[in-house]
Formats: sequence, structure tokens, C-alpha cells
Amino acid sequence: MLEVGCARREIIPAKPLVLGGFDFRKEPFEAIGQPIYARAILLAGKHAIISLDLLFVGDNLFHTLKATLSKTVGLEHISLQVCATHSHSSFQTADYQSPRLGSFDNDYNTFVVSQCIDALLEAKANSQRTSLSIASSTCSIAINRRKVLDDGSIKMAPNPEGDVDQTATLLRFDDESGKTVAIIAHNHCHPTTTGDNTLSGEYPGVVCAELEGRFTGSTALFLQGFCGDIRPALVKGDEFYRGTYKDVVRNGKALATAYGDAIEQASPCQTTGHLIYQEVVVDLPVEAPMSSDQLKAWSDGFDAGSIQREWSQHWLAQPEGSIPSTVSLNASALNIEGAAILLGLSGEIVNHFNQYAKELSSTPILCTGYCNGMAGYVPTAQQIAEGGYEPELSAYYFYLPNTFSPEAEPLLKATIRRLLTATTSASISEQ
Repeated sequence: MLEVGCARREIIPAKPLVLGGFDFRKEPFEAIGQPIYARAILLAGKHAIISLDLLFVGDNLFHTLKATLSKTVGLEHISLQVCATHSHSSFQTADYQSPRLGSFDNDYNTFVVSQCIDALLEAKANSQRTSLSIASSTCSIAINRRKVLDDGSIKMAPNPEGDVDQTATLLRFDDESGKTVAIIAHNHCHPTTTGDNTLSGEYPGVVCAELEGRFTGSTALFLQGFCGDIRPALVKGDEFYRGTYKDVVRNGKALATAYGDAIEQASPCQTTGHLIYQEVVVDLPVEAPMSSDQLKAWSDGFDAGSIQREWSQHWLAQPEGSIPSTVSLNASALNIEGAAILLGLSGEIVNHFNQYAKELSSTPILCTGYCNGMAGYVPTAQQIAEGGYEPELSAYYFYLPNTFSPEAEPLLKATIRRLLTATTSASISEQ
């Protein structure tokens, strides 16, 4: 059996902040649809998984949390995967990206770190022996959002033929009396149901709240998948439309019901009794950075208020020759007793990489983005050639030194393969 502890802490800021994810929201949030939380689970006293109801985890938040853990009695030696649910009705926590992605507030970052530490200390204190079961359901709201038009251009529009994994994987941890104490829910779908200026955990927050209500006393973590090109299927004709907070609740409750029904029928896992964790950093190449003269000439082709002009001004402010040619991405893999593998990447990863990872192992893989930092969108080589928001426009919002090079795809795939091989081989050799 596996020692598991869990807890949650509210992370509503003390002062109003601008919500992240949509640059048309300029003012602080106007209402609270539901509280937002840091939810934590501690496995075997040595590995922490934290799910934050935030847009993403900034690199500084991740590194500050790791540094704080190393100085906290009882938590000094644990490994960490801290993930954001990617709620577009919550906040971003990075100070190295365009403010159009949402306001950064250092006091709020400090508060979130403190709440995570408190949650982990409580999880350590209430750890108990549990059994693990696994179930599968369907994320019925998910659809690919990249559509190739007749002229070869890319439009953000519903594409039923595009890559999309609608699988939802669910882990249930029961104490020795059979009571469910912790749940991990995982699927792939952008929480972009609404652009309302209302604070919430979006549909993942509703899913967690509903599951915690159904399984009384439990903590439900939501892990967001490789959803870089997947969004909710709110469709009229051949176009997406933006819903309201009521649509958020409707989608979240529908998924929670389906997930809860599956969890009730979850099958016990044959486990190894071991946790195997590996982490690496991979430097993904970008296209050759522009010189100052090239940046000036390029930016003159855009309006003064455009994100392209803002991006060029950001890099023109850097010393000549200092623009990097790579972007660092944190990658980690946790093999949970041979029953499931949590593969975490610090970026918005398109769904193709999920399909690649799942083909490498018969063990269920929870491919999780927005984990241990935020490096921006990571597209495939084909998507880079096609263009569109994911490989092109997004790079300017994230202040990347340039768009990703096609060589980024094989490098990332090699990293995924290496991590899965290392964690799977280790678990086999220790049996």
C-alpha cells in the first residue's frame, strides 16, 4: 500500500488582479464565481504533486517553491511536480512575459508559495496507507482548434479531424476502511469556456469541487493535459463562440458526473510498491534571433499597439548579441507504483506529443502541461510549417526570442522517450 496525504488551501488574492489568458481584459476581476485553490498530494512522504487553479506556473514561482521546500523541516528532500490547471479565469505567475497575458504580482506569488507549503505540511501530517485504483472516462467537451483553410492558412476553428485525445484518466486513493481520500483527474482541454471577468478555476475547478462534494473528505487534483491545440466545443456553425460562467458550471458538472461514475467503478491496480522520479532540462532551439536592425525593420510593419511591436521593443531593450537561441523546458516523469506515469512538461504542449508518449508505454500516461514552469507553446514541425497562433503569434506573447525551430520536435520527443524509458526501466529493475 502507498502512504498518501493530501490537503488544499484557498489562493484568492488579497487585492484584485487582472485575470490572465485574454488580452481584452484590462481591469481587475469583477466577481468570484468560485474560490480557487492549491491542492496537494504527498506520495510516500517523498514526492509532491500540486495542482493550482491558475493560468500557469511561472518559472520564478516554481523555483521559489523548490527553494522554500528545501528549507522547510520535514519537506527538505521531496521531489515536486507543481502544475496549473490553465484556468483562463484565474491569474498568471510569471514576470518574463507580456503583461497582456495578465498582471504579475510578486506579493501574490509569495502568498501562493506559502499556501502550497502549508498544504504539503498538512498532507505530511495526515498521510496514511492507501490502495490505488484507476478508471477511464471521456472529456466530451474537447475538440481540435486548428483548421486548415483552402488557401493553406490556419484558422482557429473547430476541426473534428484534428488531433484530440478525449480520454480522461482518473486515479483514486482509498484508505484502509475503503474511504476515498484523494483523486487525480486528468484530461486534455483548454479552460477557455468563457472570457467573463469572473475569477474561478474554470471547468477544472468545478470538476474538483463536485468530486470533493461527492467523495466527502477527499481532495481532488486536476492535471491539465497537452491541450495546446484543444479547446471546448462551444460551436455555432463553423465557428467557436465564447460562453459565460454558466457554461463553465454546466461543462464542469457534466464532466464531474461522468468522472465520478467512472471513479465509483475504478479497478484496483497491481502495484510495485515503488515511486520512480526523473527530471531533466531540454533546450529547445528557436529560429535564428534577429539583430537590432532586423528587429527595427520587422517591427515597422506592425501597428504601434500590436503585440509584435511590443515584442520587438522588449528584445531591442536587451544588449546586442544577448538574445538566446534556445528556450529551456523542464521535463519530469513520475512512475506511480507501476500503475500510472505522470509526464510533466513546462509548456503549452500540442496534443500530438501526448499521442506520441502513449505509444511508448502500455502503462497509462498522464501527459501534463503547465508543470514546473512555463516555456510557451510547443508545436510540431508540421504546425510550424503551417503557421497559425500556436507556432507564431503565441511566441510574441511569451516573449520567446523567436518562434520555435522545426528541430524542437525531435528533441522533445527524444526527451519524452528518455524519461519514460528511465522511469519504466527503474520500476522494472526494482521489482
